[in-house]
Amino acid sequence: MYMVRPVHILHLEDSSNDAELVQLLLAENDIDAKIKLVQTRPEFVDALDNDTFDLILADYKLPAFDGVSAMELAREKAPEIPFIFVSGSIGEEVAIDAMKHGATDYVIKHHINRLVPAVHRALQAQEEQRALLAEKETNKRLGEILQSTSDVVAMADTNGMTTFMNMAGRDLIGIPESEDLTNVHLTEYTPDWANDLISGEGLPTAIRKGHWQGESAIKCRDGRIVPVSQVIIAHKDRHGNLLYFSTVIRDMSEWKEAEKELRTAKERAEESDRLKDNFIAMMSHEIRTPLNVIMGYSNFLRETLEGEVDEDLQMCFTSIDQAGYRLMRTVENILNISSIRVGTYRAKKERVVLHEAVQQLSNQMKRLVADKPVELTFENKGSSPIITVDKYSFEQAITNLVENAIKFTEEGGVVIRSYSQGNLACIDIADTGVGISDEYIPKLFTIFSQEEEGYTRPFEGLGLGLALTKQYMDMNEGKVEVQSEKGAGTTFTLKFQLTGLES
Repeated sequence: MYMVRPVHILHLEDSSNDAELVQLLLAENDIDAKIKLVQTRPEFVDALDNDTFDLILADYKLPAFDGVSAMELAREKAPEIPFIFVSGSIGEEVAIDAMKHGATDYVIKHHINRLVPAVHRALQAQEEQRALLAEKETNKRLGEILQSTSDVVAMADTNGMTTFMNMAGRDLIGIPESEDLTNVHLTEYTPDWANDLISGEGLPTAIRKGHWQGESAIKCRDGRIVPVSQVIIAHKDRHGNLLYFSTVIRDMSEWKEAEKELRTAKERAEESDRLKDNFIAMMSHEIRTPLNVIMGYSNFLRETLEGEVDEDLQMCFTSIDQAGYRLMRTVENILNISSIRVGTYRAKKERVVLHEAVQQLSNQMKRLVADKPVELTFENKGSSPIITVDKYSFEQAITNLVENAIKFTEEGGVVIRSYSQGNLACIDIADTGVGISDEYIPKLFTIFSQEEEGYTRPFEGLGLGLALTKQYMDMNEGKVEVQSEKGAGTTFTLKFQLTGLES
């Protein structure tokens, strides 16, 4: 590793010839060395204080300085730098003593060729030491992280015996920091069902795939069973041999409690909706029964007194008829939306000839424009499309849209068109009324929604018709589309899958 970069060497040597010999020897052996040559103590100290080196080479004896003092200074200022004596006057006993006190190696100048392998050994040892220190620092930081995290982190050998557990795990289970956990099996901390899950699924999956993730539980010493999410990791060597297991565990107690509360709230809301819809259906039925009596007697009196009443009384009968129809339609819409929401509505699909069915509805609704300067017309194009739909909801969808068109058109016209378009059967309901703003269109089919709200709104109604129309179309696998311009009118288009064409 050290061969791929320049090696920075501090060389303490008073002989320029010996220094040059060392430099040539290193170069001949492909060691790219950047050497700083010093001869005195001040130069040596200055170099240590101001430069960074990978290796120190030092003569044992110099006129104004000595190698032992240099070594002591080096050990004090830069203990991690390898220190090699290169001398012609060092004895073996002195050299061994120097190595005991911190020298990395020694080379006799008469055997200078031994310097190259000594340099290799020293630099290799330095790299290994650096790697070891880096690993220790990494492990220290990792340990600090593991101890400070709120998640439980634990390790076990291949037999499941605990080798490590962080403070979060000890705190959750109730294990004192002083208690030794080695040789305690991890199953001591989990209930039986979680042990079965981990041994039957978790560990085999982790060994096979590298990790497993699931929900299990922790058994605390105070008797609590804590629900947790758990990850198990199987650690292997480069040959695939299993070394140990680690696990990360997160307490899910609060999440589970929130989930339970949310589920309970949802059930209560659904029950409340069901009771509300049942109540609405019951009340609507109770209203419709006497309303039928009122409208029936009104029609009976009108027919009985026909030709005998003045214009004012005739207008009273008309008002009763219109108000009764409006109330009946409101009740009918409430009943319909309640039955759909409760789930009691049962669609009955049948074959419908489009032109014929739409024209019948158009004729029935002409009375709605009898007292308005609005013309209701029906148009059809080409052969009549045939569709398969639930006839009641099909007719209600059209009726709701036509009633809306008439209600929001003060004067002008409402046109109903039926036609085929590719594999679709289409119905347009177009009016010249007030139109719909672009901002309101996304809310158009929301129940009880109206563009203008409050007691001062100019048009009556609860905002049920369009919401029901959308549900009716969904029921028949159809679509409802709208195009509108504020102040210029609106066109709704109902689209159904085409079954065929009338011959």
